[in-house]
Amino acid sequence: MRYSLGNSSAQNDITANYQKIVDSILQGTHTDKSAVLLGYTPDIYQELGMPSLPFVIGPGHIYSTVKTEDEARLENRYNKKMHYHGLGDKAVKNIYKAAQDPLMIIA
Repeated sequence: MRYSLGNSSAQNDITANYQKIVDSILQGTHTDKSAVLLGYTPDIYQELGMPSLPFVIGPGHIYSTVKTEDEARLENRYNKKMHYHGLGDKAVKNIYKAAQDPLMIIA
C-alpha cells in the first residue's frame, strides 16, 4: 500500500508540530525521548522500492544535527558519544521538504 501526504494540510500540520518540537528541544524544554514524526516516506523513495512508513528522528539527533560540538559545550549539553553536525535550526526544521527533492540517493 502506498501512502503519501505530499503537500496536504495533514503534512502541513505534521511539519508545524515538528518545528515546534525542534524549538522546544533547542530550548531544553522537551523531555519526551520518543521519536519525532517528520512525515511519511516521500514518493521518490517509494518509487525506488522503499516502504511507506513514518519518517521519524530522535530528539537527541535533532539537537546534534542542529548544533556544533562547541555550541553544545557552551550550553552544557555536550555528549562525547554524539556526532555534532552544526546544520542550524532552519535546515533541520525544513529537512522533510529537502528530502522531497534529494540531490542523490545512495543505497
